[in-house]
Amino acid sequence: MHLQVAIKKRLNRCSRKCFVLKLLTIIDWDAVSHLLNHEKQKKRQHPQGKRGYCLLILFKAILPGQWYNLSDPELESDLVLRADFMLFCDFDYHDIPDHST
Repeated sequence: MHLQVAIKKRLNRCSRKCFVLKLLTIIDWDAVSHLLNHEKQKKRQHPQGKRGYCLLILFKAILPGQWYNLSDPELESDLVLRADFMLFCDFDYHDIPDHST
């Protein structure tokens, strides 16, 4: 079984107890994504260039850092190590940004 699938199955068993995972079902993330993308398009002057990370995923990555009072390097480490953070942010395991992003 693929590691990410196994981790998701295991975390789903305790999602009611995990604050971060509860928020996946409470918040309307489509509405948040729409708002973030709308604001980005208003400020974007030159649309060419390298495509960046999904704004919703980056926004979700900032939240645990704020909730748990993590520095940027600590947040980077927790995004790699904590399965609940990975599932919450929906990062591909091999595509987690570093602390300078």
